[in-house]
Amino acid sequence: MRDFLSWNIYLGPVRGVQVRLHIFFLLLAVMILAGPNDVPLSYRAVCVVVLFCSVVWHELGHCFASHKLGYGPERVILWPFGGLDACPCAHDPQHEWATAAAGMLANFLVCVVSFAVLLAARQLELVSLNPLLPPAWEETLSWELVLGLVFWFNWMLVLVNLLPAFPLDGAQVLRAMLWPHFGYRTAMLQVAWFAKITAIVLAVVALVLYDGPAQFATVPLLVLATFLFFAARQEADRLQDQENDEGLFGYDFSQGYTSLERATEPKRRRPRLAPLWNWLEERRETRLRRQQEIEEQEDARMDDVLAQLHRYGLEGLSPEDRALLNRVSARYRSRLRS
Repeated sequence: MRDFLSWNIYLGPVRGVQVRLHIFFLLLAVMILAGPNDVPLSYRAVCVVVLFCSVVWHELGHCFASHKLGYGPERVILWPFGGLDACPCAHDPQHEWATAAAGMLANFLVCVVSFAVLLAARQLELVSLNPLLPPAWEETLSWELVLGLVFWFNWMLVLVNLLPAFPLDGAQVLRAMLWPHFGYRTAMLQVAWFAKITAIVLAVVALVLYDGPAQFATVPLLVLATFLFFAARQEADRLQDQENDEGLFGYDFSQGYTSLERATEPKRRRPRLAPLWNWLEERRETRLRRQQEIEEQEDARMDDVLAQLHRYGLEGLSPEDRALLNRVSARYRSRLRS
C-alpha cells in the first residue's frame, strides 16, 4: 500500500493545481456501470457523473478553507470519498480541524439546498437517508430523480467522512480534537486504533448485507474496510519510524505522501520480494526526481513573480502566478518546520 497514491491518472491542471483521478474511482465507476441489468444504463451513468461532481465539490471545500488559511494545494487526487492528497495547512490542530471539516460542510450544504428544492416540489420520496440505498430508479430520468441522487451522494460523502479512519476527514477532525489534550503522538495512535475498529465493523456490515437488498454494497464496503485497516497500520508504523529516525520530518497522512517522500526514509527490513521492492524503489526515485525538477522550475519563476508582486501588488498577479506563489510559500514553510 506504500505507493497507493501513485495509482492515479493525471487529468490536467486547474489554476495551477494538478488534478488526478485515483484508480479506485475508476474501479467504482466500472462497478456502477456494470450493475444489475434491470437498472437502466442512463441511471447508472448519471450516478457516476453525480458522484464525480460531488467529490470535486467536496475537495473544493478543502481547498477553499486551505486558501483562507493562507495555503494552497499543489495537487488533488480524487477518490470515491473525497481527496487523498489533502490541502496543506499549518501543523496546528485548529487549522487541521477547519480544513478537514470544510469538505464535509460543502457536501452538507448541497444536501440542505437539494432537500429544500425537493420539499418544495413535493418529491420527498426521492430523499434517501440510507447511505447504502440510493433513490429508486424510474422509467424516465426526471430532474427530480437527478436531484435526489445529488442529495444521496452528498449525504453519503458526509456520513462516510465522519468515520474516524484515515484518510477520511473524520480521522483528521478527531486527531485535531485529541491533539491539544494528549499530544500529537498519542492522538495519532488513538485515531489509528479507532480506524482499525471502524474497518472491522465495516467488514462485518458488508458480510451482513450480502443477502439483503443492499448486497451491491458488499464488495465496495469490503474493499473500503481492507484499505482503512491497512492505512491505520501504516499510520502507526510511520509514527514509530519517525521516532526512530531523529532527522525525519513528522509526516501526516492528511497532507499526502509528499512530505514523506522528500524526507530521508528510515531504515527498514528489505522484503523477500526483492524484484517488486526494487521496482517500487525505482518508481519512488523517479517521482522524487520529477518533483525536484518541477520545484527547480518553479523556484526559477519566483523571481519574476516577486518582481511583479513588488511592482503591482497582489492584485496584479494572474491566478497562475498566485497559485505558484502559494505553492512555493507553503513549500518553504514546510522546510522551515522540518
